[in-house]
Amino acid sequence: MKTLPFKKANMFTDHKNRIYFSDTEIFDVTCLILKQTKFSNNLFYFCFKRHRHSFPFTSLKNYCLLSGYSRSVFSRAKLSRVALSRRILDGSMPGFYKSVW
Repeated sequence: MKTLPFKKANMFTDHKNRIYFSDTEIFDVTCLILKQTKFSNNLFYFCFKRHRHSFPFTSLKNYCLLSGYSRSVFSRAKLSRVALSRRILDGSMPGFYKSVW
């Protein structure tokens, strides 16, 4: 299955965003708590002032591991709907089966 190069680039950028978010999450929460408890503004400014991350948490997307597609990704398998159905039909996904109603 061929993938487009821009989808792989999006996956790489998203991976960097996830790492940055996990690194700064604890620091951001502590800064928010200190700000809400009316910590000294001068001390807060000099000790905890830093560049905020430039993306919201909701922009972190789940991408399909095979195709790089970002829509209709099944969260347990980390595969898109199309890639998952192909793997199920091939029989390479244990525990899944095609159901017809």
